[in-house]
Amino acid sequence: MAGEAESVKTECWLTEDRYLTRWVAAVFIVSIAVYANTLFNGFVYDDVDQVVANPWIRSGEHIGEIFSSGSWAYSGVTSNYYRPVMHLLYMFGYAVFGLVPAGFHAMNILFHGGVSILVVIVTAHLLRDQPAPGRPPYRYAPGIAGLLFATHPIHTEAVAWISGIPDLAFSFFGLLAFFLYLIAPEEGKRIRSIPSLLSLGFFLIALLSKETALVLPLLLVVYEVAVRKGNSFRDSFARVAPYGAPLLILFLLRTAAIGTLAPVARHQELSPYHIVLNVFPLFFEYAAKLILPVRLSVFHGFQPVTSLFNPAVLVSVVFAAMVLVAAEMLRRRSGPALFGLALIVVPLIPVLYIPYLGENPLAERYLYFPSIGFVMLVALGLRRLSAASGRRTFFVILASLSLVALYSAETVARNIVWKSDRTLWQDTVIKSPDAPIAQFNYGAILQGEGDMAGAIDHYLTALKIRPSEKVCNNLGLAYDSMGRTEEAIEQFRMAIRLNPDFVMAYNNLGVTLLHAGAFTEAIEPLQAAIRLKPRYADAYYNLGVGYEALGLRDKAMDNYRQAAELAPGNEQFRVRLEEFRENRHAVH
Repeated sequence: MAGEAESVKTECWLTEDRYLTRWVAAVFIVSIAVYANTLFNGFVYDDVDQVVANPWIRSGEHIGEIFSSGSWAYSGVTSNYYRPVMHLLYMFGYAVFGLVPAGFHAMNILFHGGVSILVVIVTAHLLRDQPAPGRPPYRYAPGIAGLLFATHPIHTEAVAWISGIPDLAFSFFGLLAFFLYLIAPEEGKRIRSIPSLLSLGFFLIALLSKETALVLPLLLVVYEVAVRKGNSFRDSFARVAPYGAPLLILFLLRTAAIGTLAPVARHQELSPYHIVLNVFPLFFEYAAKLILPVRLSVFHGFQPVTSLFNPAVLVSVVFAAMVLVAAEMLRRRSGPALFGLALIVVPLIPVLYIPYLGENPLAERYLYFPSIGFVMLVALGLRRLSAASGRRTFFVILASLSLVALYSAETVARNIVWKSDRTLWQDTVIKSPDAPIAQFNYGAILQGEGDMAGAIDHYLTALKIRPSEKVCNNLGLAYDSMGRTEEAIEQFRMAIRLNPDFVMAYNNLGVTLLHAGAFTEAIEPLQAAIRLKPRYADAYYNLGVGYEALGLRDKAMDNYRQAAELAPGNEQFRVRLEEFRENRHAVH
């Protein structure tokens, strides 16, 4: 009897493996298909700075700088991020595709396809170890999980945006490290097994892709406790402990590169109490977007709550309590389901600490990895439903594929929004009108198109939400181009008051004063711009114009010469210097 039972079990798993192979192929094809239209999109938002204007990706000679500096150090900006793998991937893309955006979009799509495949395989592995009825829905569950993940609209920011590749890379390498952990032998000195060593290696790559990968050891602990219940604490600790080594390597590299955990702290107006308070509504918003992915936007306005009795806080605290109750229930009934819930919650922990984050505390790309847990829970639900009634099989599969179809349609439509900066920010100001950066960016696009009136409207809206030196500077330029000189001067001075080190505002103030004929008054801000940025060719040129207008020819000549030497490729500077030497005056 025992031999017969084993034969039946083996045949069952062989049949499932054939199903699994087909699902892997189907999910990969679908994951590619739903994002194929992003190949026609361009560089948008941070893509210009991180790819087009990134000198580090042009040559392998910068690899040392990539590993020894913060992610934005190439542009002179201090940040909280240390992601060398991101630059290496961009370097590979540049070497293969040049600055053709389709090539970089293809890289994102392939990463997404790889993660989707791993979702199918890992889900199947989790289900395989559980008692199962062997009915078709059980075989279909991993595939349905993979299809839901491949098409979920919440992923559009991570996949359709070239700069979203850190989330894709850390998810791929992190999930691959987890799968290798699952299949590694439990007996003996596990650290010496090939899957174990590969798992540790991929975990390190995931950490160097994005810091959020540091949650993997915690997820492994949850897996050991919830799923591998038969292991002793000593055995579980022995399996998880080696993952401290990649964490130590990241800590040492990151500390050497950027010095501290978070050199840039945002939202400093929030006290520690308020920071904790805002965790709950932020977590609720993430869960809501995961369950119901509507009104997606690249930038969500963030209005911090300051009272425990705010309705948003009360609702979110109740929701968090419900999640804890659900976790306790799942702990008793279903280890894999508890692990799926942990896959949603644990990766969100790092992105709930608001001071560490960027301008946008609520970012849809942060849900890319947590959504793996969401689709796994759906797969486990399908398995349970199939066990309850085999006659519902057809309707379960039909409902699941209908949801996949809805997800696919929304994802394809959302990809079009990411086509250009104009389409992206136009969509954002409609959906998130209280996001100042969205108003500013769309205003800059309109200004570039010559629509000064439209640009001014959006700049003024941005200033009402939050004063910013950059907004004031651009608003001043818009006013100046419309001949509204006094208003332009006022905005440049406001920009300087907001940031006394804002070099561009000093130069623009000087130029506007020159336009107004206030030549003597223009000298001081132009000199200030040069003091702050000694190699600022434009400021030298404009200062030369001012001195020339005041009849100080020697000073004018010195500044024209300085401008031409600092910017030898600037034809205007060269011609002006030659004309001045020949006593001909060009109109500024």
